[in-house]
Parts: sequence; structure tokens; C-alpha cells
Amino acid sequence: MIKQTLKRIYSIFLTVHVSSCGIAMSFENQGSAAEDAQGWRADDIYVNSTESIKALDVLAIKNKKLITYDLNGKAQSTKLSSKVNLVDVNATNEVKQIYAYLEAVGKSSSAIFGHQSDTHQKAGDSTLSCSDTYDITGSYSGVIGIDALSLVGNEYSASRYNSELRNTIGGEKIPETAAGNVEAAAKLTNYNIENGAIITLSAHMPNFSFVQESGSYDGINSYSKYNFSSYTPNTIGGDVMNQLMPGGKYNEIYTAYLDMLADYASQVEGAILFRPFHENTGSWFWWGAAYCDEATYKNVYKYTVEYLRDIKQIHNLIYVYGPSCDAENTEQYGLRYPGDDYVDMIGFDMYNIDPAQDNTQWYTNFQNELNIVEAFAKEHKKLFAVTETGVGTSVADDADNQTALHKSENKAKDWYQKVQAMVANSNASYFLVWANFSEKDGFYTPYVKAINEDKSLYGHEMLDYFIQYYNDPTTIFAADQKQILNNDIKNINIKAKATTKNAIGYITSPVSGSRILDNVTITARVTNAKKKDAVTFVLTGATKQTLTAKASGDEVTYYANINSDILKALGEKTGTIELLINGVSNDTINTIFNIPEAVEDPYCVDNFENYSGEDSILNKKWSTNKNTGDTISLSLTDEKEKINSGSYALKFNYDEASNGWAGATLTKQADWSDCNALQFFTIPDGNNQKVVIQLTANGKVYETYLNEYEQYRISTAPMLITIPFATFCERDTEGKPTGGLLNDCSNITSIGLWVNAIADSAAIKDGRVQGNIYYDDIMAVHSDSTTVNFELR
Repeated sequence: MIKQTLKRIYSIFLTVHVSSCGIAMSFENQGSAAEDAQGWRADDIYVNSTESIKALDVLAIKNKKLITYDLNGKAQSTKLSSKVNLVDVNATNEVKQIYAYLEAVGKSSSAIFGHQSDTHQKAGDSTLSCSDTYDITGSYSGVIGIDALSLVGNEYSASRYNSELRNTIGGEKIPETAAGNVEAAAKLTNYNIENGAIITLSAHMPNFSFVQESGSYDGINSYSKYNFSSYTPNTIGGDVMNQLMPGGKYNEIYTAYLDMLADYASQVEGAILFRPFHENTGSWFWWGAAYCDEATYKNVYKYTVEYLRDIKQIHNLIYVYGPSCDAENTEQYGLRYPGDDYVDMIGFDMYNIDPAQDNTQWYTNFQNELNIVEAFAKEHKKLFAVTETGVGTSVADDADNQTALHKSENKAKDWYQKVQAMVANSNASYFLVWANFSEKDGFYTPYVKAINEDKSLYGHEMLDYFIQYYNDPTTIFAADQKQILNNDIKNINIKAKATTKNAIGYITSPVSGSRILDNVTITARVTNAKKKDAVTFVLTGATKQTLTAKASGDEVTYYANINSDILKALGEKTGTIELLINGVSNDTINTIFNIPEAVEDPYCVDNFENYSGEDSILNKKWSTNKNTGDTISLSLTDEKEKINSGSYALKFNYDEASNGWAGATLTKQADWSDCNALQFFTIPDGNNQKVVIQLTANGKVYETYLNEYEQYRISTAPMLITIPFATFCERDTEGKPTGGLLNDCSNITSIGLWVNAIADSAAIKDGRVQGNIYYDDIMAVHSDSTTVNFELR
């Protein structure tokens, strides 16, 4: 829930903050702050630095070993691999070099500092440089993140390049077109590489069901047909993830988007850590767990890799898998992992919300997640990193949009040092904090407002702490690694070894979770196949049916037909289709044979009667999410006293830390404009935690908090609750106004059931709380009630 709020605020940041590099606030060189015309003194919040920047800890390569420094400044050597396993055996030399370097850094006692948008978004004075990190330290961050939004004219553009970076590096102006925007992003990236940074590319992809044609197709670049610049990754709808594969409704638009990424990568003169479909284990993006099952996610990821690598012949990408931070063990981490043959590097995203100096729980959770991901990386022989982190706040400062660092009175000023110590002590090679959009719109590092006459810095209250962090010998910034990355490592011959030489594949059609009611063709993509390789599909329903697959003309696509006799033999059953190559299972998707979808009542969210009593089917429909260290379990109960009607109800079990949260979401596309309330049967657990009923409508999140009502707070009695739409608050709007759902209820897209722990509540025992809440007959209704109504049953 907290992370969802943070991500929703990000969407506001990215929509509002499109073309500005930073707030154009300029101060004269000064020894103390000036007073403005209104009498407000800047020194109310800004400070002068007292720490000095120490000399660079320049890394070196000697005898094919990477020389870094430990916490005491003592030189440390780590062997550079001469052969690396890569998804792309034809990878460029730069990819092999960066892979070997990151591997060595991970094994050392050092870690690289990463910062999203380090050289094209900032919170400090825009006249000083293009980077807040540079303003403080004299170096750019060692890893610089760029998002695909910078390729489409949103976070960066040809126009910005022409007026900013071109003045630094020279050259001709770039046309302000779709292709020009891509070229501008590539030139910015090359500038960062030349200055010693490693590049990571994330992709806040638009919801392709909302993408419109641009009207400015250039006749060359497929992506110029479409307008990809709007920020809609949080907009849920269109069943997009299940429609991206060949034959899918949005495949043509998606491949045009990938063509754009390929055009960018082809112009980048170095390696790119490509991290698509990130934070997929949450449900705040349209590619999240609530909107596709595990098999679909994996196969779309695999298809993306093969499209860029094999069809577009892009060979300077290192493929990164970066979910959220909710894995309790390596088995859970691997549930949506696309596989060793499609992933080079793994990571996780984890933010510290509302940190306190004396609160160690987040650091404990962070260390636990580090351990889990490190263990998975070792088991699968992959690189690993903390792909996103940072300090956030649940409430923005007054008059600001930001929910990142505060302008003043931050509680955990030494946060970077603590995270550095944990990351450097692991095999992770870097951690990356999110972008400094502006002083008003959110920032994850301190920043400089002016340089004083004595060359000290004037700005954010954490300047000295960040300088201390930079001075730590174990930290690596761009200037520290520039020499070895741009020169020394290029003299080492590093070879690539394919992750496998065997034939491998995955099913492209039907998509996982499909109902098969008529004759249909099964298709799969198989690479590395030879004529002798046997490719088969095994269908499991009421019986098992094995089909021999045939290769199509492209020698990559394999297919087989399900005819009426085979379909009849499979019976009315939930089942699977498995792809076998030479008897080895490569992929399994879920299917429903010969069972038509029940006629859906548009007003019924769920009565829990359509799962045949099987928890596995329930958990494919409802997607769960939780904080690190917490657990949630959904199951069906047939206990009569727990049920309102029918044979089953939902049992919602949670076990959370005192700062924990957990919940479940269900996708529901509906028009409820002729209703005015949500009604459901429930049995509370009396724990007085923050129980949230959530509706997503028209791209907005609306919530009701049941613990705010005396009738619910400590009750354990069965009750029917009716919540008028007018009482739902708009979660992500300042002041959380009510009433908006009445206008947006014509476009319902999902419902969520959540429990957030309340740290000081009586139910917290030994730092944890656990309970069971029951739900049944959740539906939209028309009610005469104008307030939330609780009817005991």
C-alpha cells in the first residue's frame, strides 16, 4: 500500500515535470543566507557544508585484477573473470567488460552509487551543472539510470538536448521529431559513459491500450507512428500483458515500442543494463501480478529479450530482472523469474518510507532481502544489485508534490552510509536511488543552492552527510571508475559463453489462463533447435494428450493443432499445456478446457462460488502483495458460520510486522454508474488495524478505512457493510477529498482488500500482529444510506 502510494505520486511527478532540469533558483555567492522580499529567510532550512571532499579513490586494474579499497582505505584486489555467461553470446566487448567489472565489484568490499536521471533531472541550482551529485562531489554517480520516458520527449527530448547538452559537447542541432528524441537520449547516454558512468535503462511503458497514433509517421521508424509520451504505466485496463505476444491485440504497438528501444541502444556506445517490467510482483503497474499470471509474465519477458537480441540484432544489452521486495525466500523470488537463459542480472526495489533514526526494522528487512536475492544470484550464477531504493515519506511537505526526502528535519541523515555498508558487504555491485525531479517534485539526494565565497556549499541539510558518504573509501562514483572502464579494461580479453547451447523455448499462444472451447493452434518459439530435436506439447486435463509440434518456415515458430477429438478427451477441466524439447520441460501454461466463462454479473465483485472450492483457482484471480517480512494467505472456507450465502467465503489471513502491510487485488472492469455504494459481508478480527477497502476507478485510487468506525474497530461479529461511493476518499490527492468516486464509478478497474499494521495498537505482540478476516458477497448496489452502514447479522 505505501509503495503503491509512492508509485502513484511518481506518476504525478513524471506528468508534471517534463521539460525542466531543475528549479531555476539562483543565489549570489554568500557566506550566509539572504532574506527575500517577503522577509522569509532561506537559512530557515538551508545549511553551509563543513566537510571537505577528499581525493578520488581511483580504481585500477593490475594483472587482470580489479583494485578497490576497503573501509580503512587499504587496497583490495579481485580477479576479473576471463569468461562470462551471457544471455547474448554475441554481446559486444563493452557488455562483457561491464559484466566482468560488476561481478568483481560485487565480490569486493565496495559498491557503486547509482542515481536515476543523474545528469538530466535535478533539485539544486540549474546554473551550477546538470547534476546534483556532481555539484556536491565533483563526480557523476557511478551508475546512471535513464528511463524510456527520456526517449519519447517526456523526461528528455531533442529540444532539451539542443538547448542544454549540445552547448557542452558541440555538434549540430537534432530534429525535434520522434527519431530526434531517441537520438538525443542516446547522445546524453554517451556523454554519461564518456564520463565514467554505467547505464541502466528502465521502462515505465505506457498502457498500450491507450496509445494513440501520432499522425507524424516518418516512413522509416515504426515507433514514430505512435505517441508513447503519456505516462500511463499505473493506468490499469485493456488486459495488456495478455495481448503483447504475436497475434495479440497490442503486439504491433508493442514491437514498435521495442523498435524505439532498439534504435536507442544501437546509437549507444557502450553497455546498457536493461530492466523491463520492473516491480512486477506488486500490482501498481499494468504488468503487475494482479494483471497476468506467472507464466504470462515470464513469456512476455522472454519474447522481449528475443525480439531485441535476435530480430533487432541488438547486442549491447545486459538483461536485468528487478521485482519488488516481497520475497520471503528464494523460492518466492523465483516465481516470476524468466529463467537463466533470459536474465543476466537480478535485483530488487525497496524504499524506506518515513525512516526514523532509532528504527532498525527497515534495515533488518533490507538486509533480509539482500540475503535472499544474493542467495538466488549465487544459485543461478547471476550478477545482482539493489536496482531501486531511497528514502520516501508518506506525506508531502507543505505546498510540495514530493514524497521523497524532506527539505529539512530528515530523521535518518546517515541513511546512505548505512545502506552502503550493507550493500558493500554483500555481492551486490551497486544500489540506485531514484531521481531528483526538482526541489518541489521530489528528490532522493541532497542538493546545492549556491557555492559560497570560501568554496563551501550552501544547500540541503544533508550535504555534510552525503560528503561523508562520498569520502567513504568503499563508495564508487563515475570519476573513480572512468579510467578503468574507458581504457584499462578494454585491454583484457573477456569471452562470452552462452547460458545454454541446447534448444530452448516457450509458448506464445494461447496465453496462460485461456479458456479453450474450440479447435485452436498452439504455437511456441524455439531457439537453437536442430532437425533432430523433438518438440512436443503435452496437454493435461481429464486425460493427457501429447501433440508433436512442427516447425514453420522461420524455423523458430513451432505449432500443433488441438482438434475436436482431443478437446473432447481433455474434458471439462482446469489444466495445463506443457512445452517439451527432447523430453525436457521448457514451459507450462495454465488453461481451462471446455468450461465456458460464467456469465459475469457486472455488479458482483466476487461471491467466491466460481472457484470449484479450489484455492489455486482463487489465487490466480486475486493477486496478493505485501511488505517485506510480512505474509498473506487467501483461501476459501466452507465453514457455515463464516458464509453469508452459497457454499464458500474468503478467508484473508495476515501476519505483519508493526510497520507492515498486506493486501489482495482483483481486476474488475465495470460500469457502476447506476449504483452508489459498495456492499459486502465480513467478519472482522477485532485487531483494530487499518483495514482498507480500495476501488480503482478512472485511473484514481479510492479508499475507505474501516478501523475509523467504532462499529468495526474491535468487533468480531458478522456484519453486512454498505459504503456509499460518496464516502470513499481519493487516496493520492492532497487532503484526500471524498465524492470523486461518484463521477468515476463508470470506469471501475479493480478492487483491493488491505490490512496495514498500526504500530501502537494493543494487538501488536512482540512487534507483530496476525489475524483472519472473512469476506463474502462483495458487490455494487444502490443504497439510500449516505453514511457507512454496519448491519450485524
